[in-house]
Amino acid sequence: MVRRDVGIDVGAPPRPTEEKRLAFIRRYADDSGDRLAALGTKDAAWWPRRSHTAHHRAEQTTLVRLLGRQVWSVYGPSADTGVLPANAAPTIYAYADVAALLEGEARGGAKAPLPGPGRHASTERPEQLSVRRARRAASGGRR
Repeated sequence: MVRRDVGIDVGAPPRPTEEKRLAFIRRYADDSGDRLAALGTKDAAWWPRRSHTAHHRAEQTTLVRLLGRQVWSVYGPSADTGVLPANAAPTIYAYADVAALLEGEARGGAKAPLPGPGRHASTERPEQLSVRRARRAASGGRR
């Protein structure tokens, strides 16, 4: 899929020989280094189509949240890292680097802890959130 989407073929099979979670993570980590090197050769005209990839990351984090799981930072803070950059929310990745990822996952998962949403609203328009909450309270909790 990455080959078709970004036009970068790293010359490796997409699946590892052993179809286990850690083997997939290792394959992706190995291929990511090669992809990163290839990205350095792309000109400015190539980059605008990357915003579509960001859209898919947002979809995936929404699905993870619907499953009741925490979401670490992807392109910046998430609801589980303090919500918005304007509120000084930190960017917290599950692992500091590829070596930490491979070592942590080999131990069954050792992701960085998340502080949770904090005391600020998860929207840039908290006044709208307050209005909705007030209306809901006035209607006895009905939406």
